[in-house]
Parts: sequence; C-alpha cells; structure tokens
Amino acid sequence: MKQKLLKGALWVILASLFVKVLSIVYKIPYQNLTGDKGYYIYQQTYPLYALLQQFGSFALPLALSEALLKEKNKERVLSSSLVVTLICGLIFTVAIISLYPFLGTIMGDTRLNLLFLPLVFVLLLIPFLGVVRGYLYHHEDTIGYVGVSTSIEQLLRIIIIIIVLILYVNNKITNLYHVACFSLTGYVIGIIAGLIVVISKFSLRQLQFNNIDLKYGYSILKRSVFLLLSATILLLMQVIDSFTIINTLIKKMTLEEAMVIKGIYDRSLPLIQTALFYVFPLLSTFIPHAKSKYDFQQIILAIVSLALPATVGLIKVMPEVNILLFKDRNLSHVLQVNMAIIFIYALVLTYTSMMTSKRNLLFIVFVGLLLKCSGNLLLISQFGIIGACLSNIIALLIMLIMLIIINRKEIIMPYYPILKVVIAVLIMLPFLFLVKNLYLTIIIGIVIYGITFYLLKIHKYFSFE
Repeated sequence: MKQKLLKGALWVILASLFVKVLSIVYKIPYQNLTGDKGYYIYQQTYPLYALLQQFGSFALPLALSEALLKEKNKERVLSSSLVVTLICGLIFTVAIISLYPFLGTIMGDTRLNLLFLPLVFVLLLIPFLGVVRGYLYHHEDTIGYVGVSTSIEQLLRIIIIIIVLILYVNNKITNLYHVACFSLTGYVIGIIAGLIVVISKFSLRQLQFNNIDLKYGYSILKRSVFLLLSATILLLMQVIDSFTIINTLIKKMTLEEAMVIKGIYDRSLPLIQTALFYVFPLLSTFIPHAKSKYDFQQIILAIVSLALPATVGLIKVMPEVNILLFKDRNLSHVLQVNMAIIFIYALVLTYTSMMTSKRNLLFIVFVGLLLKCSGNLLLISQFGIIGACLSNIIALLIMLIMLIIINRKEIIMPYYPILKVVIAVLIMLPFLFLVKNLYLTIIIGIVIYGITFYLLKIHKYFSFE
C-alpha cells in the first residue's frame, strides 16, 4: 500500500469522523426538542435520503474508481456513468411526482407526503456529485478533497437543521411534519455545497457526450447498486423496522406508546453509524488498489481491530451514554443489545465490498432482509422491542457466515491476528469497570487497548509499502 494512499485515507477517515460526530450533534437536539414523536416522523423518510447519500459518497464513487483504474478511456467511463445515473434519477423523479398523493398512505400516514419533495432535487444532484467524487477517488493526490467535500456537505445540512429547530423552538414553525420537511432540505443544500468544493478539481473536458456507451454506463450503475446494497443493509433494515415495529407493537399497546418506544429504539442508530465511521473511507480508499489476498487480509484485520473494541466499549458505557445524550436511561438494555451489530455489520460491509459475484451478493442480501422481516414479526410479538435487536443480530450473523463460506477461496480470514485482537479486547474489558466516569472509562479503554495492541505486535501484520 502506498504512502499517498495512506495520507488520502487518513483525510477521508478524519472527515468521516467529523461527519458522524456532526450527525450525533444534530440528532440529539432534534430528539430532545421535538420529542420521540418528532424524531419518529423524521426517521420515517430519513433512510431514503441516507440511501441516496451513500450512493453519492460511497457506491458510485467506488464503482467509478474501480472502472477508471482498469479502463484506459476514462472519458467514456465518466460520461457514460453520468448519463445513465442521471436518466435513472429523472425516472425516479417522475415516479415521485406522479405518486406524490399516495406515498404517505403507503407508509401509513398521508401527512408524510410532504417529506418526499426534497428527495426530487437530491435525485437530480447526486449523479453529478458521485461522478466527480469517483474521479477524485481514483487519483491518489486528490482523495483528500473527497473528505473535505463530505465534511462541507454534512456541515451545511446540519446548519439548516439547527436553523429549523431554532424556528420551531420560537414557534415560527409549529407543525412537526413541516420541521421534518425543512430539515430534509438540508440534504439538497449540502449536496450543492459538496459539489462546489470538488468541481474545481474536476476538468469538464473529461465529460465527452459524443463518447457515451449506455451499456457500459449501465454496468457501472449495476456495480454501484450492488455496492449500495452492501453499504446500506442497515438502512434497509430501518425501512423494514418502519413498516413492522409499530404494526406489531400496537397489538400490545396504544399507538402513542408504540411511537415512543420506537423513538427510543431509534436512538441506537446514530451511535452505531458513528462507531462505523471509518469503514466506508477505508474500503473506498484501499479496495480499488488491493491486488492480492494479503491486501484483503490487511483490510479485514484493520476493520476488526477498530470494530471489536468499539462494540465492547459501547455496550459497557451505553447506560451512561443514554443519560448524557437523551437525558434518561430508558431501554438502555435494548440499546446495549443493538450495539452488538456494530462488529458483525462492519465485517459484512467489508466482505460485500470485496465480492465480485453480483448474483451471490444479491442472494445474501435478500436472505438477510427476509430474516430481518420475519424475525421482526416473530420476535417483537414474543419479546417486545428487544426482538427487533435480536432480528438484527440474527440476520447479519447469518449473512456474515454465508459471505465467509462463499468467499473462502478468494478471501482468507486472518484468524491468528484476529485472535490477538480478541485477546487485546479481553485484556481491556476489566479496566472499563475501574471507574464510573464515562470519559475516563473511554480514555482508559483506548489506552489499555492501544498498549496491548502494540505489545501483542498486531501492528506488525500491516505492511504499507
């Protein structure tokens, strides 16, 4: 692995951390100020926006970067990809406009129609942003600009949300559905800002519309969609939650009670996403340049080295985090169970990003989502909201096992180094109980894990030549 790649990856990872911290910064006051009901309304369509954001910041750029490294005619790659993705964006835009009166009804609430309007503009802007970022990803010297673009995009989006919340607190906006709609327009403004940042590093001469191959563009789009499936399994599970949790809980309680419980359950989502902030930058940066089984092993080991201690640490401090961020300990045990998916999901993302068989990937994702859906219906009715957490774990664990088995010849798990990581985490764990202060617990955990990581010489398994 080259030093320039490491430097570029570092910038993108730092930007991703900044983005995830900002994500928590706005979601906490959003929930605190609008209540569980307001947060629930926002969460109903949020996965759709997040889905498109992942397409523009991860899936399409990674697919383009891979294609640009293999294809000599780079203008054909960029032009064909832009045209095909823009056509798809226009098709979905027309579909939203045509189905607008019925979209909320499909989700069980006609008042949600309003929240789909900003989605139209996002669909039209994402193709441009994704293509430019893909071009920058494939150049070692410009990877860092992607991180800057991502940071600016998120910062502008959160500024819009903060302004909307201030207006709500001052009774300038009183309808919670309007609060959610105006907040979602932050995606549009953020994307425009992110595009402005990177467009200066992109030559428009790269786009030659007389050099378009729709079939080739479609193949890149198809690769992007499969990468998106691998990167957004958690978001798709959230969509399933939106359609199943409330409908199952109201058999045992009132709608208002079910909405509050669902709102508390949703507290875990930004925490999980933050704990996985490094995954997408690492995969986007290194996978296109990985040339051997040893490179893949290093990527897996890097993900495990970060994901496992983060999972164990968050499970330990979750009650304190719940109080710090959400002002109460409500359902802390549920949130702790849901934190277990961090480690499993990180490995699922890693394997699916490395896969070349689109058919196998589609099958595995389908099985996982089917297990999640059926698991929700069966387990929530039996165990309440914790059943949704259990269905997450079961679905992702089965998917990971399938991925390891199917890819066992191409991707060899570095079992011995991973065993050392497990030992390092086990040594760290008792020290987390020494103090009750949240911040001291985190610092102690990081220091002990870092020292043990070094003493066990786990860092020796990484080669960056």
